[in-house]
Amino acid sequence: MKNGTIVLSTFSAAFIWEGEIVGQLSDGMWENAAPFDHWKFWHNLNVKVDATVKPHVEGNSTWADKTGYNIAGLYECVGDRMLATGRMGRALEKLGYGVPPESVARGELRHVCEDMAKMQYTEFLTAKEKDNAVRLAKVSLEVAASFYSTVYTMRDLRNDVRDIKIAMKSAKR
Repeated sequence: MKNGTIVLSTFSAAFIWEGEIVGQLSDGMWENAAPFDHWKFWHNLNVKVDATVKPHVEGNSTWADKTGYNIAGLYECVGDRMLATGRMGRALEKLGYGVPPESVARGELRHVCEDMAKMQYTEFLTAKEKDNAVRLAKVSLEVAASFYSTVYTMRDLRNDVRDIKIAMKSAKR
């Protein structure tokens, strides 16, 4: 059961939150950080995109055990994957999609984005046809075309990470 909502300004930030940050809190960069249950609060948040308000956390319980994380520290190890995930968020927003269900975003989506970012559109089409490209086979041609025509830069990623950090800092400790 979700205990609140993290409100972010962009779909790309929401995709990065769902596709990368939440997993890093529990099973990645901060899995052994104290207090040891710090990640539970963040895992129990829905994600909402609203560009008209400052990024924040809202809901029944806004008490987090930890609100400060060096998210920029992820750039060195998974920065390319974060760029690809942000790019997909922006591409899907252009098509009118919403924030994906967490089962998609937190699992498969980040790997699909990472795979797609390593190839050109024509290579994607070839890989999509192969039997061993199960993840890519699930990506529609419409989504792929939008992804490959979308630009998402390191500057965009830094802006999204800044918004995520602002939202996280709004939770009470």
